[in-house]
Amino acid sequence: MTEQKTPFGVFVAVYKDEDYQLLQRAIDKERLAHRFERVAEGVNILEVLADKIDSIDQSFKPGLILLGLNDPDQKGYEVLRHLKSDPRYRKIPVVVLADPLDRNIFTSYDRGANSFIPMPKTFDECLQLVRSIRDYWLKVVQLPKLG
Repeated sequence: MTEQKTPFGVFVAVYKDEDYQLLQRAIDKERLAHRFERVAEGVNILEVLADKIDSIDQSFKPGLILLGLNDPDQKGYEVLRHLKSDPRYRKIPVVVLADPLDRNIFTSYDRGANSFIPMPKTFDECLQLVRSIRDYWLKVVQLPKLG
């Protein structure tokens, strides 16, 4: 299997800079064709998504969201609920990254997550995560075109 012919954007919404930096190092090492873009803390992911989907600029269309839930305000659950209840976003798969507590896993799937993966803590774990995402979400799965 090969990566999907038309690379799409992958939104990475994680709270902690160190979590993102580990992920970014792993993404850079794997040199994926898909463009990964961080949605920084405090930025409304729903507004950014609307701008990207409605944009004339076709260079970044979101096809997958990596949503970290390790934020102190637990706003990630609200974002997930909105993503899965809004017709503009509900087809975009959301992979939740968080501490593997039963309540995190249950609530993530209850709110519509497509997958739950424990937040990696080391570079090797991040590398394995990026490879797993590449192998499954970017090679195997057929995703709908958006916008």
